[in-house]
Amino acid sequence: MLKDRYAIDYYEASLKFRLQGPGLRLQEEEEEEKEQEDQEEKEEEEEEDQEEKEEEEDQEEKEEEDQEEEEQEEEEDQEEDQEEEGEDQEEEEDQEEEEDQEEEEDQEEEDQEE
Repeated sequence: MLKDRYAIDYYEASLKFRLQGPGLRLQEEEEEEKEQEDQEEKEEEEEEDQEEKEEEEDQEEKEEEDQEEEEQEEEEDQEEDQEEEGEDQEEEEDQEEEEDQEEEEDQEEEDQEE
């Protein structure tokens, strides 16, 4: 009895397979291929998105470095300008002192001559 049941199940399965024929198998294969292509496409898109994200991060990092470099150069320029101003001011003060001293000496000479 059990053998008969297995035989009937086998017969039904083989009959169903023959009735479906190669068309169903082709359809299943096509669906599998499409799913695989979709998966590959999705992976490629994710890869491209990741690359774009990395490029954006690199660009932002480069811009930040450029900004820092520019700020540092401006700071150095300001320091140099301040040093030059300080030196110029010292020179002016020295020159004024010399002129004052010369005037004093001239005045003393005039006083002595009188």
